[in-house]
Amino acid sequence: MREEKLIAYLKGAFKGRRRTIKSAELERAMEMSGTDLRKLVNKLRRKSVPICSGADGYFYAKTAGDILRTIRKLKVMIKGLQAAVDGLEAALDKFVEPDGAPAETQQSGLGGERRNSEVSESCRLRQDEGYRACDDGKGGEDTV
Repeated sequence: MREEKLIAYLKGAFKGRRRTIKSAELERAMEMSGTDLRKLVNKLRRKSVPICSGADGYFYAKTAGDILRTIRKLKVMIKGLQAAVDGLEAALDKFVEPDGAPAETQQSGLGGERRNSEVSESCRLRQDEGYRACDDGKGGEDTV
């Protein structure tokens, strides 16, 4: 239901990159949080629904160029996230836990069991982007 509502709303009133809606306005219109909106957009994109975004907000694609610009933006985000992972891995190599054991011997969670794999990355428009890693061996769903 929420999927169809979002698609109809964007497709009806915000088609093409010149007709965008800011995230905060779309959150109010859809009666959902920013995190829930981004998760829903991600889910729909995975189903090949051409929801695009740019500096001015979200919109439904009108042309292939709209989609290509959004793809380029997402690829830049991927590179930025990979650079952050690389930097943290380099920091981890130098990190020593208070008990003197190297960081790579430490495990997350209680008793080495991962309780939550969600993280949040701030984006430049005051929004947080929700990311989730797959649960260990459980085939969880990734989101970006």
